[in-house]
Amino acid sequence: MLLCFSSSRRFTPDQSPFGFCEETKLHSVQFLPVYQTGSFVTANEETENERELLSLFCFFSLPHVGYLYSVGKLVELISTYQYSEKSEQAVLTPQFLHVITSESLQCFTVRCSAAAARDEDPYVDTTVKAVEDPGVKVFSSRKADSNKSRTNSESEPGWNLYIINTVSTIQLYREMVLLPPAFVVDYSRTYENVRTESCIHLLSEAHLLVRAAIMDPSFFKSDEKEELLRAFRESCAFLGDCYSRFDTQDYHLALPYYRMSGLSVTEVLERLASESDEIHTYERGFIFYLTHSLNEELIEELSKELADKVLQIFYLADPVQLPHIICSPCMKNVCPLTAVKYLRKVEDIMPSVVLTLTKAFMALKMGDLMMYECEMNSHKETMLACGFAGQPKLLRECKEGIVIPTEFAVHLKAMQPGLLVAATVALHENSKIELEEADMFFKMLCNNGADTVPQLLVDFWEALLVACSQEGVLQKLLLRVTYQYVWRISKKQLPETKPLKTTEDLINSCDHFGFIFPWVTFIMSMESPLGKDCPEDISKLQSVLCGQSIDITAALPILEPLADAGNVGLTVRVLCSTRLGKYEESIDQLLRQCPAAAVLYAQHELKGDSQVSYSG
Repeated sequence: MLLCFSSSRRFTPDQSPFGFCEETKLHSVQFLPVYQTGSFVTANEETENERELLSLFCFFSLPHVGYLYSVGKLVELISTYQYSEKSEQAVLTPQFLHVITSESLQCFTVRCSAAAARDEDPYVDTTVKAVEDPGVKVFSSRKADSNKSRTNSESEPGWNLYIINTVSTIQLYREMVLLPPAFVVDYSRTYENVRTESCIHLLSEAHLLVRAAIMDPSFFKSDEKEELLRAFRESCAFLGDCYSRFDTQDYHLALPYYRMSGLSVTEVLERLASESDEIHTYERGFIFYLTHSLNEELIEELSKELADKVLQIFYLADPVQLPHIICSPCMKNVCPLTAVKYLRKVEDIMPSVVLTLTKAFMALKMGDLMMYECEMNSHKETMLACGFAGQPKLLRECKEGIVIPTEFAVHLKAMQPGLLVAATVALHENSKIELEEADMFFKMLCNNGADTVPQLLVDFWEALLVACSQEGVLQKLLLRVTYQYVWRISKKQLPETKPLKTTEDLINSCDHFGFIFPWVTFIMSMESPLGKDCPEDISKLQSVLCGQSIDITAALPILEPLADAGNVGLTVRVLCSTRLGKYEESIDQLLRQCPAAAVLYAQHELKGDSQVSYSG
């Protein structure tokens, strides 16, 4: 065996509570490895050498106190154990700490599985206290001797043999979560002021017992595998209930525990919502869980009754969230009339653009176009576009990774395409939609195939060129619009809808579209049958090439189809040669095909260094 020195730690216990050195004498030291959880260990992994070490723990004990440390990149104190009697020996296992005293065998739960689980799952309970005495009684075994006149163990040498009959994890778990009434009364009286914390603490201990069993590499071979998994989900649900029902500091743990339980939003609502009908109060944990669940892209759809119930819950507990909750895909079955009623109440207190847009969305669902127009006309278009960025689900939802347009988006496409494009640009600029997602969004909206580019998508690219400042995105957009212009020019294909912006609009909006040079305009003024088919696309392409933003080298393969396209092809070739500094080649092309334009070209392009280069 090869031993390597890795680190050195010096532990100095606090000796102030102890009067004699004997009380601080170290008598038990133990290292405990915890291996990767069962879910990550295959059934064929049988030997210890094949198992992956997850965490390492060090335990050492003094006569009256024990310390459990996590040993990794950092050494962290996990738990401190106070013994009610002087201990003779202590043994640590993954689930329990067994302490042998002169009078009994005591048993404590340990936090090894919790600490190790945090490396995999940050939401596992992280309380670091050991169970208090009433809790220990559930799963501790004390050997009480009724003969009080027995010989003092210190005066007579000897030893005791303890045979521990281990109760199955499932049985122990059931006893902890289904306590006898007498114990509950005793436990509650003892902790009358901290009943909530005690309940959560006891359930956490039961949960950790099951968690530790699942983390055991032999989990897959266990006869209790299915029962353990059911118990794990059940304990998560119980803990989720506690953090939802009680006003605790760690209320946010309701979300991860409910997630680990596998319960749907509907099932959680049915467990909790009806309980608060009479008192009309909802604790922070429940609202936290509901807010995060409904704001995510879930496939689940609530029934009309539950969706309307959710409206009531948020109106009472967190009205500012109501517009966002209504836009959740889970709330598709909500009654629009009821939603508008609650939104109007909230608007009187906290008006917002998102709220106005949500009311307009509900008006569309009801078919009330008069109300829709009234809401949409209450703000300027720029404000409405920003409002969509505040709640993207008004325009798009996501199902299994695919972006799907909403009814609102379909209506805007038909009635206000400019607002739809502006809103999508706002989504992109606020990191609410990726460029590829926007491409798919517009293709689905316009019922185009994956290989067909609708004009509305080109409008989006052009609008994004005006707003975007990311160089990588700019080059992608410039190449995309260039490809589309070239494709339509070469195929003599007109756009299916009128473009939202003209070449002049784009030139006046950003530097990526440059003023078209005089010699280009001169060439195009000459007879060119091809130029009569797609004049707007031709001028936009020439404007892009007259600008200084596009990577001309990357654009050359895209421009190849126009190489022999008459005067259009000539302007494209000469513009590319000029951008690459090949002025002499450009002049030669013009002299061969359009000599009259050569003079204009020379006057515009051959200045300063360019003129010297050409003269040479």
